[in-house]
Amino acid sequence: MTESTRPFPSERPATVRIDDYADPQFSPDGKSVFVVSDRGSEYRHVAAIHIATGREQALAANIKFDVEDIALSARAKRLAFVTNEGGAHVLRFLDTGTRKETPRPALVQGVISDLRWRPDGGEMTGEEWHAGWV
Repeated sequence: MTESTRPFPSERPATVRIDDYADPQFSPDGKSVFVVSDRGSEYRHVAAIHIATGREQALAANIKFDVEDIALSARAKRLAFVTNEGGAHVLRFLDTGTRKETPRPALVQGVISDLRWRPDGGEMTGEEWHAGWV
């Protein structure tokens, strides 16, 4: 077998460590997995990994704060995520079709934990929504 007919590329991508990823959630079309990643970045960020190719795409890469939690709503076609910005949590949203950040509601600063969508997929809920700690 020659180099040109080899079934796999001669250069392999860098080793992927499971420690690089958290909170995997399948996209509504089942073709990608949304994750929190710290691979190749100073900050933990939202990424989409295309299942067929293994290619990772950083989403909302302009945000220079750590992502702490994500929650996907297939029905709403949105991914909610929380960033830690100077000790306060900020709730943000991505459209899963365009993979762009969408406008977010004005909330008081505080701490958000256990982020999740209500069963109908249209509203967010969380275990703790503490305001005024900052």
